Amino acid sequence: MKKPHGLWLVAILILLLTSCIPPSAPSTVKVGLVASFSGRDAALGYNMLVAARLAIKEWNERGGVGGYYFELVAQDDRNDPELGALQARKMALDPQMLGVIGHPSAESALAAGPVYRQAGLPAVLVGPALREEDLGGPPIFLLGPTAQGMAREVIRLAEAMGAHRLAVLAFDPGPPGPGRDLPPSARLALSVEHLARSAGLELAFGGVVSHVSGQGKGLSEQLKDAEKTKDTRPDLVFYSGGYAEGGSLLAELRQQGVRAPFLGGPGLANPDLLKIAGPAASGAYYLSAFPYPSQIPEASSFLSGYRAAAGTDPWPQALLVYDGLKAMLQGLDQASKVGQKPSREALRQGLVQGPSHGLSGLVAFDAQGHQVGGRVQVYQIEGLTWPGRPVQ
Repeated sequence: MKKPHGLWLVAILILLLTSCIPPSAPSTVKVGLVASFSGRDAALGYNMLVAARLAIKEWNERGGVGGYYFELVAQDDRNDPELGALQARKMALDPQMLGVIGHPSAESALAAGPVYRQAGLPAVLVGPALREEDLGGPPIFLLGPTAQGMAREVIRLAEAMGAHRLAVLAFDPGPPGPGRDLPPSARLALSVEHLARSAGLELAFGGVVSHVSGQGKGLSEQLKDAEKTKDTRPDLVFYSGGYAEGGSLLAELRQQGVRAPFLGGPGLANPDLLKIAGPAASGAYYLSAFPYPSQIPEASSFLSGYRAAAGTDPWPQALLVYDGLKAMLQGLDQASKVGQKPSREALRQGLVQGPSHGLSGLVAFDAQGHQVGGRVQVYQIEGLTWPGRPVQ
């Protein structure tokens, strides 16, 4: 009997070996998250990270998009503009990176925006109170209200309270210098001042200061000086800035006998405010880009998944990241149905065309990259419980 020819043995061996090789791994593309994962704002960053992982996991379990699966890349900007721009450059240089979400700090968002624009990399900014003119349109998108939207809500609340005299204050964490742009906190304060004048309200005091207490003159001391000069007291104090400085200011104001209602901008929306302001926080108001997920009945499934992963409740920014990522992936999915492979341009087109129905509401953008119908939620702190009571 003849032995099999050598070529047949080789063919059989190749067949046996290839039958043991698993199917080729699915193609992978990336989406990025930029937030603060260190420093005093790390809790917010990790809040957003858990939500981003949930969104990616759910979409990948559905089979991805057009045969492509998604990998999440997270970078730490410490809410710092220089780091924000650096992390944006890292994202832009990665050819597999299709889009980025995050930058909850307006300072970081403003620094990163030009990098994304130059690279044609779509970026969904989550919640910073930027002015409409700061965005410049796609591929930059703002998921949350603009500074003008926030300012309109401040004036609406002031009028509902019957307030006629406003003290409008902003904290500038940076050093003064020639040619330096005003920080976003000051821009929001100026938007409030402009609308207050247009509404016929009196400005009892307004200004941007570099120190709340300790160094230089305390902010509440400046407020009292202004009150003495005008021989009047404000009916409402509006503050734009971070929660640490805002908490110190609020405690100092109450200690010096200023009892006017206190309303903080979105920078105050942090539960650590209660630790800093102490009992003075009770009764204060603050603005939030969206309601807390625990107060949205439709978010029960998201809440369950988030609590299982993190052991705590999410903040509003976490829900924005979840909804924003779902909108990004849905845009890519729509592109794949007409034969487009996942790409930066396909994502940009998908976000422009939208809309996506998220747990926080409709996620849709106009031609300028502003969210259509972006909401502002006002909360009032009752006792020392967080997040407080929603104010209609």
